[in-house]
Amino acid sequence: MKIRQEVHRNRGRGASKKLFAALITAVVAALALAIPALAANPPAFPNNIVIFPERDFVVLEGYERKAGQKVTVTVSRKGVQTSSARGVVGRGDPSLEINHPGGVCWRGVTPDIKPGDVVTAAFQDGRRDSARTLDAAVTGFQQVGAQLVVNGTVGPGVNTAFMEQRVIAPAFRDTPGSRITRRDIRADAAGGRVEGVPGGTGDLTFANPTSPTNWTATYTGLNATEIEIALEAGEVEHGMRINGVAGGDAGGDRQGLTIYERGEAGGPGFGGCPQGPEATVPNAPRNVAAAAGNRSVTATWARATTIPDSPAVTGYRVTAINIASGLQTSVNVAADARTATVPNLTNGRDYRVQVRALSDAGSGRPGTAGPVTPRATAP
Repeated sequence: MKIRQEVHRNRGRGASKKLFAALITAVVAALALAIPALAANPPAFPNNIVIFPERDFVVLEGYERKAGQKVTVTVSRKGVQTSSARGVVGRGDPSLEINHPGGVCWRGVTPDIKPGDVVTAAFQDGRRDSARTLDAAVTGFQQVGAQLVVNGTVGPGVNTAFMEQRVIAPAFRDTPGSRITRRDIRADAAGGRVEGVPGGTGDLTFANPTSPTNWTATYTGLNATEIEIALEAGEVEHGMRINGVAGGDAGGDRQGLTIYERGEAGGPGFGGCPQGPEATVPNAPRNVAAAAGNRSVTATWARATTIPDSPAVTGYRVTAINIASGLQTSVNVAADARTATVPNLTNGRDYRVQVRALSDAGSGRPGTAGPVTPRATAP
């Protein structure tokens, strides 16, 4: 299903029925925007960056005025880039989807997006918008008497006044005995009625309003059929979510969204997208240099880096390649080594030297040096 069928403009409470009106089930945790060298504020409405960390995909909303422009979207953690994607801003809304059917793939590796990661959209005209993934989750749900109670956590930076919890189940409107006329029920901090349920309400409260870390969404007025549908929805993907927001404007428009989805699996969103970081090899070692000895070459290098969530470097392989014959001679050394000598070479022959970092995911791309020519030690 296209995300345009799931995510719509994030209106204020006055138009909340249009906010994510047909969104595939998800759990949303807010997202704080971080614009380099500026205050960490999300883009102004109608522009928005929406992050789905459980599915590792990103949506650009409301950028129709930039239709036709190229845009590069990056994910980084503590200043280290995890992955990037490139696309063209569309004329509809959403403007671009990454790692979702109908959109574009991440390039090289599908990132495992986590709280604190920064997503940046760099447009062809020089504009840069960024958003920081915040931390919120659904931790459980249960029936308590005649109420449905959903519990979860919330991290720093979430504007709790704009948070919204949803239970999503098309069966609400398709099952005999259910009075709910939409495919979800919603609870927020302001409280509100459950559509189609006389006297039904959904309220989102916090254990410590001045420093919230835990939240509870309580639904009242549901009948036995409606509660059963909600409990069944919570057991499957897309059934429960929590909408958190970095902030809003005077019109009540919710800006800066991360959509956390309970029970969703991460990784490539559709066929052909690249593997996740757990299968990504280390980067090439930097500053590789080589010096010739008697029937040997000695290589030095700087530490190879890895992207976030990929396997750590477990060692290095240093290879001397005879340029004339192609014969290769290698030695393996430990992960903390920064130099190694390759012996048993032929004096007077030119060699190119490669250094590769090793990990549980395999060997990375080489850093190279040379050519160098081993020679006998002068008498």
